[in-house]
Amino acid sequence: KGLGHAIYCARSFVGNEPFAVLLGDDIIKSPKPCLKQLIEVFDRYQSNVVGVQEVPDEDVSKYGIVKPRGGEIEDN
Repeated sequence: KGLGHAIYCARSFVGNEPFAVLLGDDIIKSPKPCLKQLIEVFDRYQSNVVGVQEVPDEDVSKYGIVKPRGGEIEDN
């Protein structure tokens, strides 16, 4: 079915607690770990957080692409 369905299936285990979804095939080296950055943003806004990364134009066909509409974007 897909990743969204897998996350939905975990709802009875997770309940209303904050949680993170980490994908093992997406490895990002960063001075501050990505999960720590996401947790800090969640703690600040108490709202859902989606981590995204800018990619070169020639690589966009290799990724899911987002186009933000409204809302806040915070660089970390």
